[in-house]
Amino acid sequence: MKMNMHTCHATTAGALASGSGMGVCRLGTCLGNLGWRDLSTTSFGERNLKLRVEIGKIQQISDRENARESRRLVCSAVGGGRDLYQPFRPPINIETPSGATTVTEQLEILRERRGLWYEYASLIPILVRSGYTPSMIEEETGMTGVEQNIIVVGSQVRNSLKANGFDEEMLRTFDLGGGELLYELRILSAQQRRTSAEFVIERKMSPKEACELARSVKDFERRKNSEGYKEFTSAPGDCLAFAFYRKSIECQDEAEIEKNLQKGLQFCVSDKAKAKFRDALKKLAGKAVSEELEEEGKTFLQVIRLLEGEAVGTNLPVMLPVADATLKSFEDVPSVRPQGEGPFNVFSINAWTSWVALPGWHPIVSAGAPVAVNFPDAAKLPLQSNKNGVPRLQEPTLIIVDKSDTEADDNQCLYVVAQKDSQELSISSAGNVLDSRVLGRVIFALRPPVPPSEEAVEWE
Repeated sequence: MKMNMHTCHATTAGALASGSGMGVCRLGTCLGNLGWRDLSTTSFGERNLKLRVEIGKIQQISDRENARESRRLVCSAVGGGRDLYQPFRPPINIETPSGATTVTEQLEILRERRGLWYEYASLIPILVRSGYTPSMIEEETGMTGVEQNIIVVGSQVRNSLKANGFDEEMLRTFDLGGGELLYELRILSAQQRRTSAEFVIERKMSPKEACELARSVKDFERRKNSEGYKEFTSAPGDCLAFAFYRKSIECQDEAEIEKNLQKGLQFCVSDKAKAKFRDALKKLAGKAVSEELEEEGKTFLQVIRLLEGEAVGTNLPVMLPVADATLKSFEDVPSVRPQGEGPFNVFSINAWTSWVALPGWHPIVSAGAPVAVNFPDAAKLPLQSNKNGVPRLQEPTLIIVDKSDTEADDNQCLYVVAQKDSQELSISSAGNVLDSRVLGRVIFALRPPVPPSEEAVEWE
């Protein structure tokens, strides 16, 4: 038994000696602590198990020491003999809550949000180095991983502003809820952060607006070949205004274009940029006015379809003479009152043979001398066409005309005219009358009623 024990010790010591001399030293120390007498009094299996555990611990310690020594040698060789490897030391300017010396106290401060946000934010990296993950911190404190990331990054941005001499009074503006604002400035350089933070405070921006500001500042230098770049400066306000100017160029809707131009004009700070936006707004306003005038120049005929009951003459109070679409017929048609005379509206029928009964609508009743002109084909009238260019109406149409109004002085109205050396009547706007003879103003046009459907209705 003694021979086997000594053989085991020699084999183990030889194996460790081949790996590292440090292991032999620690083996001797370990065996000295364990005691030869204890090894001799225990069974071979127990002794073997204890030796394996101690040898595993020694091997881990030896591996760490070898790795540290190898890293030191590599850094020394790369640095020309200088030892470049330095252990991590936290920055000296990190502000942490006083009294947070244990993990329990640190978790309690985070749970209660005790102090200012950038003070307890510095505890999160300490807990992470202690082995806590963001999800574990969330379970202990109720602070989500997103919130942890925002306040940690925001505190880093705040520390960089403080290190670069940012005004202390302005820096205190971010003490309450400023983590989200500073978090959005993380993508900027130190100088850009400083000017952007001042602009955020000046304009009292929200986190969403601060995000747009940071992205526009970061993107500004990449847009040197874009249209209008030379009119803007690298100031944060001009960078944000330039982003809105680019959006206005890319938009198709005029309302969106005007919205982006108005926003850009609010944020720009240089005179050239302001002049650029004002010119763009003037051009947009001029374009809108010209389109509005063009729409006003278009005059369309109002068309009303009669209902079945409205075509019954005995129930309607207005009787109008009907003329053909010729000059002679229009001149011969009598001009009568649209309603009868006396308390019973008695009509005095002249020798004219063609009459039509219509509802007593206000435009007819208020006209001076209303007459009806029968156009057999509405396709010849200046009506709106469908998308394929085909006239919408191809049916007989009655044009109600005020024969007493022969002055073509209203651009919003249509008039019945007769061309020179022609007996056929036509309809034209005031601007297109020219040398034609004006016979009356068009009130509206009437289409015939739709015939009743003869299809049988199936009831379930």
